[in-house]
Amino acid sequence: MKRIGRITLAFVLVIVLFAAGYISYTYREEVIAYFLLQDGIAQRYEESPSVPVLPRPEILPGSEASPPAETPPQEKGTVVFLGDSITYRWEMPDEIRGYRIINCGIDGNTTAGMLLRFNHDVIESGPERVVILGGINDLLIASQYDMIVMDLQLEKSAENIRLMTRLAKNAGIRPVLCSVLPVAVNFYQSPLEINQAVKNLNISIKKIAAQEKVEYVDLWPMVTDPATGFLRNEYALEDGIHLTDQAYDRLVNVFYQILS
Repeated sequence: MKRIGRITLAFVLVIVLFAAGYISYTYREEVIAYFLLQDGIAQRYEESPSVPVLPRPEILPGSEASPPAETPPQEKGTVVFLGDSITYRWEMPDEIRGYRIINCGIDGNTTAGMLLRFNHDVIESGPERVVILGGINDLLIASQYDMIVMDLQLEKSAENIRLMTRLAKNAGIRPVLCSVLPVAVNFYQSPLEINQAVKNLNISIKKIAAQEKVEYVDLWPMVTDPATGFLRNEYALEDGIHLTDQAYDRLVNVFYQILS
């Protein structure tokens, strides 16, 4: 009886192995596709409705070697500006000192959101530099709670910026870290507390730039009233946080000096 039982078990195992092999062979393409797509799935992020993603053009066989119809002017490379609404609302010139400019700001974005789309918006564009300007939305969300939450958020925001910096460096892209801008005195949340949190985050960003040996651009004094420590009235819109055209002109001049 024992021998018959062993024979039966062996027979069942053979059937199971045969079935598994048959299924693996039949659905091998689906299995391979599943594993190949995992990286893509992990890199997806929730797109802003106002920023549609255009489909990539189809490359026809043999077209790879075809020369472009018109040779564009010689460029130094591309610079991606990655950020939140401060960047999104910035009507940047198409080029600065020979560098092609790409605006990748998204209204309401946090540093976590910027990190999630970093591969898609920055690395896949293959720029020479990426200008990272973000963090104010992190602080506005945290300020609705208590100081413990704010301290934790400051650490998390700094770590997100550090990770973006390292991702850029690993891809051969030069990161440029910018200080977060202050809010105006008429901002609806406590402007003193927000600006103090901004100062603390800027200290961390400057330290990250030094540790990672990358460029740091301090935009704070460019738009801040030294007498009050708030965003200058002439540089602030009515909401007390977004910038006027005059302020953006000032920032453009900063990058004309940097991108030489």
